[in-house]
Amino acid sequence: LELLSELGVRRNNLSNKENWANTLSGGEKKKVMIIAAILKRPDILILDEIFTGLDQTSVEKVQAMIDILLPDSMVIVVDHNAKNNWNFYDHEIAFKAKRLVLR
Repeated sequence: LELLSELGVRRNNLSNKENWANTLSGGEKKKVMIIAAILKRPDILILDEIFTGLDQTSVEKVQAMIDILLPDSMVIVVDHNAKNNWNFYDHEIAFKAKRLVLR
């Protein structure tokens, strides 16, 4: 529950599944799903446009959570705005002229 509070998710909306589905905003649902994925401690975590729709503070908090809670996991992120989050990534694979470019 601490992680939910840290990301600004209103815990009182999570008392039951029906309440969760009907009262959380889209951003709050995304945050709950991110936390659920992190807490599973996967060896490989694939995230598609995970930061889209989140405010910059939430993006930074999610990135910190991933860094701290998944230090040994491989995290693969599809991010069309990678330049906005470049400090989070170790490597970039870009598609340019039908070729893959590793940076």
